[in-house]
Amino acid sequence: MRGISTIVAILILIVIIAVAAILVYGWTVGLMATMGREAQSETKPFSVCLRIVAAQKVWEGVDGVSYEIWLMNCGDSTLHLDYVYVLAPDGTVVHSYYAGDWPVSPGSTEYLWLWIPKSAVESGKRYLVKVVTREGAEAYTTIKVVYSS
Repeated sequence: MRGISTIVAILILIVIIAVAAILVYGWTVGLMATMGREAQSETKPFSVCLRIVAAQKVWEGVDGVSYEIWLMNCGDSTLHLDYVYVLAPDGTVVHSYYAGDWPVSPGSTEYLWLWIPKSAVESGKRYLVKVVTREGAEAYTTIKVVYSS
C-alpha cells in the first residue's frame, strides 16, 4: 500500500504543476495581447510647424499699408491662425489683430493680408511680424515699412 500512495502523490503533484503552468501561460499570453493592443492604439503626436516664406508690400492707402504674408504649414495637422502681431525693435506690440481662426491645411502655402495703420508705425523702420496659431505654432518675419507721407 505504501508504494501505491507514493505514486498517487507524485501523479497529483504532476497534475498540480501542469495546471499551474497552463494558468501562467494563459495569463502571460493574455497580458501580451493586451499590451500589443494598447501599443497599436497609441496615436503619434502631431507635429506642429508654421513657416513664413515671404512678405511683401502690396498696397498703400491714406491711413495704412498692406502686406501679403505667405505662410506654409510644414507640419502634419491643420493649423488655425489666431493672432498677428507687429512688434517694434524693442519688442513692444505696435499693432495686433485677430486672424479669424482661419485653417491652414498640412503642406499648404497660403497668404495672409496684413493691414498696418500708418499711425502705428514709422516709415523706413523695420518691424517684426509674429503669426500665432491656436495650436501654439509661431512664425516670425521682419518687414521694412515704407510709405509716402
